[in-house]
This record gives sequence, structure tokens and C-alpha cells, in this order.
Amino acid sequence: MAASYEGISLDHLADHLIYLSTSSSFWYSLNSSYDHDFHLSKRLGMKPKDYESLLVAADLAHFHKRWGFSIKMMKLMLFLEGHRFTTINCDGTFEVVFKKVDLNAFMKGEPPKHREKFIFIRIGILNASSHRKIEMQKDSDGRVIVTPPRLSGLCVGTLKDGYVRNVPLPRVPQIQSASPTTSHEVIAPKAGIPIPGYLHIPSWIPTLPKLGSRLGFSQRLL
Repeated sequence: MAASYEGISLDHLADHLIYLSTSSSFWYSLNSSYDHDFHLSKRLGMKPKDYESLLVAADLAHFHKRWGFSIKMMKLMLFLEGHRFTTINCDGTFEVVFKKVDLNAFMKGEPPKHREKFIFIRIGILNASSHRKIEMQKDSDGRVIVTPPRLSGLCVGTLKDGYVRNVPLPRVPQIQSASPTTSHEVIAPKAGIPIPGYLHIPSWIPTLPKLGSRLGFSQRLL
């Protein structure tokens, strides 16, 4: 059975978060300005559009008519507590909080003036020097620490040109076609919007060859 579009997106995101969880604990913003260096998209090396598309495709966010891009807090927490993280030792490596803070003042080490609602996620291993709250993640000058711990061999690090992989992350097509096809792309009828070829995950099974066949196996596409 082919994996669902949402499942593919969740698997991608889970792989990256699990890898990030092997470093020391650090707080990231999920929905603040993309100019903030401690935004999770920066750590993943993803452009804002790609970051939003991934979370929407995974049904962890949506585009609100009034508020724009919005995180689905409950679904995010259920995702982090789900089966994708139970097979490894992720206890205590993820924490999601909803805070009302003045991020601009927080970044400059100044007293708050205008507080706004933001969602933060803590990823990584807790130790004696870990910041247990986002408000504690400050340097000696009282400014927020925006540089996360180093990860050697990070496959989703901060990339100059955004997210780069041999297998790209899922995107969010506006229209999908359920019609079967053997090509690498599907063109949705009417709108003509292409659906990425990597969404087609064929399942191959070997079948016994006919008597006298020169091939050891033949393949049939389910």
C-alpha cells in the first residue's frame, strides 16, 4: 500500500527532528519572523515557502484567512508523541510551548513593550547547562541566544541556497488527480498543475518467469 501524502511529509519532518534531537537542548521559534536566526526553518536550511509547505502538507499547519500561516498546536504535540518517535530514546528531547512575548525586545535584551503570541519548540538533550525556558536562553548581555549547538555531519544544516537533497521534500499541490498513470508526473485536469513525481511510490513484486525465459525474474507494477 502506497504511503499517504501526509505520511510522507511527516516522515521527512520526523527524520530531521530526530537528528536534531541528538544535540544539546535548544529553543527554536516555529512561527515568528523568518528573519530571526533561531527560527526552525533556519536550522533546517529551508526557505520560508518550503517550510510552510512542509508543515501544511503534514497537516501540522494551515493558512488561515485572517491570520495567515498558523501552526496546529494540538496536532503538533500529538505528532511529537507519536509512533515515529517511540522507537528511539526521545524522552525529554522535545517540548512545545505557547508564549506571549515581545520578541524584538527579547532579541535586543530590552524590557518588553508589545507582547505577541508565538510557539516555540525545544529540541535536544537536557543537561546541567540547558535553558529550561525560552526566556532563559540569553547571553550575558541579556540578549536571546540565536546560534544552536553544532552538529557534525548535519544533513539538513543551514544551507546557503536553501534546502538541498537528492530526494526533495514534498510540496503542497493545489489539485491532485486520482487517475492512475505510468508517467513520472501527473497533470491535474482543468488547472493543469503538475504533481511531483516522487509522490508516486510504486510497489514492485517479483513474479515467476515463464518456462524458457531468459530472465531470472520479471516485474509487474501493482
